[in-house]
Amino acid sequence: MPTSPLDHKNFARKIKIIVLFFVSLIILSTIFYTNIRNINTSEAIILILETLAYDPPEHINIQERILQVILMIFGTFIIWFSFWSIMDFIIEGHLYQNIMRWIKMKKISSLKDHYIIYGGGRVGEHVADLLYENKKKFIIIERDKKRVEELTKKGYLTIFNTIVGNDDTLLKAGIKRAKAIMSVLAKAEENILVILTAKELNPRIKVYSRTDKVNLVRKLKKAGADLVIVPEFAGADIIVSDVLKKKLKKHHFGE
Repeated sequence: MPTSPLDHKNFARKIKIIVLFFVSLIILSTIFYTNIRNINTSEAIILILETLAYDPPEHINIQERILQVILMIFGTFIIWFSFWSIMDFIIEGHLYQNIMRWIKMKKISSLKDHYIIYGGGRVGEHVADLLYENKKKFIIIERDKKRVEELTKKGYLTIFNTIVGNDDTLLKAGIKRAKAIMSVLAKAEENILVILTAKELNPRIKVYSRTDKVNLVRKLKKAGADLVIVPEFAGADIIVSDVLKKKLKKHHFGE
């Protein structure tokens, strides 16, 4: 089951609490030991660690004995709290999810001269299939969680994002290192937004797009698309080209 941002925030909060509590305990105990025993900081820390490791020094006064008991109690609490937090993270599958997410992000950050497919629908998936067959590096940006899971199962690097044209998502996908971006969302208006953002982040990137509305081809090109395909025209062009056994003018590219 995918983890939510709230799950990660809760775990991170627990870790911060543990670290803060442990550091505070060490600092306060160090101050106590340096004053009571008249020793330096490093010696005090060694005494604290020995106590936390259940190997406390002998021949101590009542004040040190009280601190020793407090250290042992809180030391045990910290250990068990840490243990159960980590076990809960593992049992719920959060650890595995985070490891896989880290591996994925490492792969994405290493991409260079790759292709970004914006939209993981039927067109986007087919584009990915063709790139995969030709051994090209690519990453898909998709806003539907189910589609993300399906594409990930195929072994495709996929980023989940619900905000069309989000700067952070494109940067995460390596827009500045990418060779080209293919914005193949169903709505031309959304493709225009993606194109404008992509060109703003990387003016030199090659941009491909699609639209079902012929009257929007010019707007897509004006936004920065180098090539625009109208699927219906493309299909008709291929059929007639085969029938006539000759190549036709590629008007379906919006040229």
